[in-house]
Amino acid sequence: MTYRTLWTAGPGRAEVSALDSGAQAVEALCAVPLPEGTRLAGGMDDGRVRIWDPVTGEETRVLGDQRSAVFALCAVPVPEGVLLAVGGANGTVELWDPRTGERSPRTVPGHDGRLVNGLCAVPLGDRVLLASGGDDGTVRLWDLAAGRQLHVFDAGTEPFDGAHPVRGLCALAVDGRAVVAAGGDDGTIRLWDAVTGRPVRELVGRPDPTRGATCVLYRPGYVPVDSVGHTGPVYTLCVVSLDGRTVLASGGDDGTIRLWDPGSGDVLRRLGPGRGGTYGVCEVRAGDRTLLAGVGGGDYGLRLWDPGTGELVRVFEGHTGPVWGGVCALPLPDRALLASGGGKFDGMVRLWDPAAEPPACPGLRESFDTLCAVPLGDRTLMASGSTNGAVRLWDAETGSRTDVLDREERDYTGDWVGGVCALPVGGRPVLAAVSRNGSVRLHDPVAGEDIRVIGRTPQDPSAWVRTAEGELVSEAFTAVCPVPQEGRQLLATCGEPLLGDVANVRLWNPETGEHLRTVARHKGKLRAMCAITLPEHTLLACVGWDSYVWLWHTTGDDHPAALVGHSGWVNAVCAVPVDGRTLLASGSHDGTVRLWDLATGRTEQVLRGHQDWVRGLSLLSLGGRTVLASGGKDRWVRLWDLEEFRCVAKIPVHSPVSALAAAGDRLLVATSGGLLALAVGG
Repeated sequence: MTYRTLWTAGPGRAEVSALDSGAQAVEALCAVPLPEGTRLAGGMDDGRVRIWDPVTGEETRVLGDQRSAVFALCAVPVPEGVLLAVGGANGTVELWDPRTGERSPRTVPGHDGRLVNGLCAVPLGDRVLLASGGDDGTVRLWDLAAGRQLHVFDAGTEPFDGAHPVRGLCALAVDGRAVVAAGGDDGTIRLWDAVTGRPVRELVGRPDPTRGATCVLYRPGYVPVDSVGHTGPVYTLCVVSLDGRTVLASGGDDGTIRLWDPGSGDVLRRLGPGRGGTYGVCEVRAGDRTLLAGVGGGDYGLRLWDPGTGELVRVFEGHTGPVWGGVCALPLPDRALLASGGGKFDGMVRLWDPAAEPPACPGLRESFDTLCAVPLGDRTLMASGSTNGAVRLWDAETGSRTDVLDREERDYTGDWVGGVCALPVGGRPVLAAVSRNGSVRLHDPVAGEDIRVIGRTPQDPSAWVRTAEGELVSEAFTAVCPVPQEGRQLLATCGEPLLGDVANVRLWNPETGEHLRTVARHKGKLRAMCAITLPEHTLLACVGWDSYVWLWHTTGDDHPAALVGHSGWVNAVCAVPVDGRTLLASGSHDGTVRLWDLATGRTEQVLRGHQDWVRGLSLLSLGGRTVLASGGKDRWVRLWDLEEFRCVAKIPVHSPVSALAAAGDRLLVATSGGLLALAVGG
C-alpha cells in the first residue's frame, strides 16, 4: 500500500530531526562522548535510558527496564572510558557502559531511597568525581574509582529531612577552586568547595510562599529581604563563558534565567520571564557566537539568548507539550546541535541547529482536535476544529483554507471545539461545530455564512438554551454527529457536565435549532460519539472517561448497553461495514482498536499495534474495498484490512494524532502540531 503527502498546514518543521522516545515523557538528556562520536542519552518516565546517534537518528542502545522514572543523567570519564550515571525515582545512582549496554559493577548507594534529581561530573586534578543531588536535601560527592563517598553537602535542611530537595547541579571553577553548585526549592543556589567540602557562597533567592513554609524560614536570625535571585525553586544550572570569564546560569520555577558572577554572588543579567518554569539551560556555540539555550513548560518552545546582551535571538517551536526533559548541547564534527526532551503529551527528543535561519513564514500555530469531511457535489472539503476555538474549512486536494471562525490565540481556550460534522439541512450542506463553551454553530460552507448559533457564545455567554424537558442546557459539548431519522437528519451532541456529574446525550432539530429530546443521562464525561444505522433502528455509541462503549437507542426509551473489553478510556468510535454487517470500531487508551458485534455485544476482533493511546478512527475507500485508519499518541497512522483484520500500512507522522477524517482515498490527519493530507493508494 502506498501513500503520498498532498499538503500540510502548521508551523512547519524547525528541528533537524525528531527521535521517538517510546515513552510518555522524556525526563533527562545528556551528551555522551565516545571514540566513535558523540551520542545522545535520554532518560524516560518508564525507567529506560535510550541512546541515539544524533547524526543518523539511529537508536544504538536501550538501558534498564520498565521500573521507576529516570530524572538525571551524566557522562563520567573513567580510566577505561566513559560511564553513564543514571539517577531517578528509585533513589539510587546506577552506572552503565554506554558502548556495551552493560551495567557496571560499581555502585552508588544514592540518597537514602529518596528521588535523585541531579547529577554532574566534577573535574578534580587528574580524576573526575560524580556529584548527585536528591529529595533528601543533600548533595553527595562520590569517587567512582575508589567506590566511596567523599562529602555530603547540606542543601538547607537541618537535619536532612527533604524539605529542600536539590534540583539542579553544576560543577565550575571559582578563584582556582573546584566548586559544586546546587539549586533547590527555596530559590537559593549554594556553592561548596569540592576538595574541602566547605560552603563557598549562597546566591540567595526567595522561597515561593505558595509552596508553604520551608525550614529556612524558621532558622534563627532569618530576615526576609527582597531578592535579586529566583522567587521559587531552582531547577537547572549550567556554566557559560562570557567575555573570558566563567558565569553561572540558573533557571527556575519563576520562568526566568539568571546569570551570576560566582565569585562575587552578583546577578549580572536576568533573562525572561518565559511562560511557566525553566527546566533546562545549556551553553551552545552557533557559528562564532556563544548562546544560552533554555526550555520550559509554558510555551513548549526552546529559547536562544545572547548572554552578553540579553537579546532573545530565536525561539524554536515544535514540541507539543511541556519540555520537561531539559536541553543539552551535542558537539559534532561540523557543527553543534541542541537536543530537547518533551514531557507528558509529547515524549519526543527533538534536535535543533542553533545556527539555522528562521523560516520566512512561521505558518498556522494551533492544536487541531477534531475533523470531518464535508461533501459539496463534485468536491470535498475538510473541516477542522481546534483547541483555541478556531473552525476552518480546507480543500481536500490543495489545502486552501477558509476560516469559519478564526482565532489568534494558540493555546487552549474555553471555546475549544469539541466536534464537527456535516449533514444536509433543507437541501443544502451544513457544517455543525460544537464547543466546550456550550454552543452549537451551524454554518453554510457554500454561502460562507452562519445559519444559526444555538446556546452560549463569547458574544452572548448568558444565552442558555432550555431543553424539551424544560431544563437548562449546561454542559461543555465535546462531540456531535448526524442522526438519520424518519427521512430527515437530526443532530446529536454529548459532552462534559458543567454542573454536577451527569453528562447528557441530546437530539436537536438543525432546521429550527430546537432541542427535541434528551436521549440519555450518563454519570461521567463523554468525549466521542457516532450514529449506527441498523435495519430495525438507529443507535448512538458514546465513549468517554471510562473503559466502556455505551449504546443508546435514539428514541431514548431504554437503558444503555455497555460493551466491555477495553482496559482504558475510550477515545474514538465509528461504524464499520464488514461482510454485509455493521460493526462498531472503538479506539482506546489501552492502545487497541476493537471491533464489536452489535447483535451480541461481544468483541469480534482486537487490532493491536499502537504503542499508546488511539485517538482517531476513520474509513478509507480504496479501489472498491474499505480500510480502517487509526491514529494515536505513538505518532503512527495504521491502516487495517477489514477482511483479514491485519495492519497493511504504517504511516509515521510528526506529532501525536488527535483525529482522522477521510473522503475516498484522501486521508486528513490532525495532530497537536498541524494537519497532514495524504493520498492513499492500494
